[in-house]
Amino acid sequence: MNRPRDRDTTRVSFDAARFVAGGDYARRVVQENGPLVRTICKGYARDHDHLDDLYQETWLKVSATAGSFRATGTFRGWLSRLARSVCVSDYRARTAAARSLDRYAGELAVTDTAGTDPDPLELTEKQFLHHLVREAIDDLPARERQALTLRLIDERSPAEVARLMRVRPATVRSHIRHALNRLRKRIEDPRDPLHVLLRFRADS
Repeated sequence: MNRPRDRDTTRVSFDAARFVAGGDYARRVVQENGPLVRTICKGYARDHDHLDDLYQETWLKVSATAGSFRATGTFRGWLSRLARSVCVSDYRARTAAARSLDRYAGELAVTDTAGTDPDPLELTEKQFLHHLVREAIDDLPARERQALTLRLIDERSPAEVARLMRVRPATVRSHIRHALNRLRKRIEDPRDPLHVLLRFRADS
C-alpha cells in the first residue's frame, strides 16, 4: 500500500547562496512559493499593476536579505513576514507621500483674494515653502523628476507618461515610487528646512 506523500518533503529547502546565484534552483523556489507571496501582496495592492510591483519587490528583497534567513524557523514563515514588511513599508511610504503632496497642493493653491487683504507674512511663508518644495523636486534624479512632474503635477495618465518618457508603465511607477521616497526622507529629516517649515505649519 502506498503511503501518502508528505507535502512539506516535496518542497525545496532554501539555500541563500544558491538562490542569489539564480538559475533553476532560484526559479523553483519562486515557483513553489510565488502563490504565497502573491496572496499576501494582493491584500495591499491597489490594482493588478501594483500587485506585480509588490510581488517583484518582495523577491528582490528576498535576494538582498537571503543571508538573514536562519533555519530555526520555516522558510515560508520567514518569507511571509518579509512579504508583509515590504507591503507595509510601501503602504506607509505612499500614505506619507500622499499627505505631503496634499499639503503641498494646499499650500500652492491659487485662492481668490478679491475683496480681502492678504497677509504679507503668510504670502511670504507660502512662497518660501513653494521654493523649498520646488528645490527638493529639482534635486531628484532626472528621470524620477520627470516622471513625478508629469504624473502628479501635470496630472497626466500613467500611459501618457510612459509614452512621453518612452518607457514601460511599470518603469514610470518605479521612478515615482523612488522619487516620493526621496521627498519623504527629506520631509522627515529634522535637519532639512522643508521638514522645519512643514512641521511649523502643522503645529501652528
